[in-house]
Amino acid sequence: MLNQPYAFQSGKHQGKAMELMMFDDYGWLFWYLNKLNSESHMGKNSAHRHLEELFYKGETRQPRKTCPQCGQRPVKYLSVLWGYDGAFSAGTHYTCCEDEKCKQALRDEAAGNHIEFFPFKFSALERFYSKSDKRRITGIFKKVFGLPERLTREAACQFFDE
Repeated sequence: MLNQPYAFQSGKHQGKAMELMMFDDYGWLFWYLNKLNSESHMGKNSAHRHLEELFYKGETRQPRKTCPQCGQRPVKYLSVLWGYDGAFSAGTHYTCCEDEKCKQALRDEAAGNHIEFFPFKFSALERFYSKSDKRRITGIFKKVFGLPERLTREAACQFFDE
């Protein structure tokens, strides 16, 4: 149980809450967790344990949005329609549940263009490289998980603590 947000006490990210960074700088947190894991021969401190729990919950949270394709089950996937220039189309309309019929409906809508399905797990954020692309995808995550666009550290902590 997380109880309260964990803010970095020093360094480049001093004062930033890990919970908000899961949305804003997942890649750096992933790097930091790997660094902590490689140095954990002396035991895990509270930051390390907190970060491990955040990553676990970021991979296991279930979206609240209902599949727009069938209208019956919660969404599990974000579909991204890739253009030839690396640009992409994505949005809450392009989400679906695990049902193959719902995925096929999105493939049909793509009309032969390259479409890729990403599970609603925070690790999927790493597939998007530019900050603006990550912000777009993070915005979709917030909508699918029923979160406000402007997220406070307390609301982010509550989200990961559910």
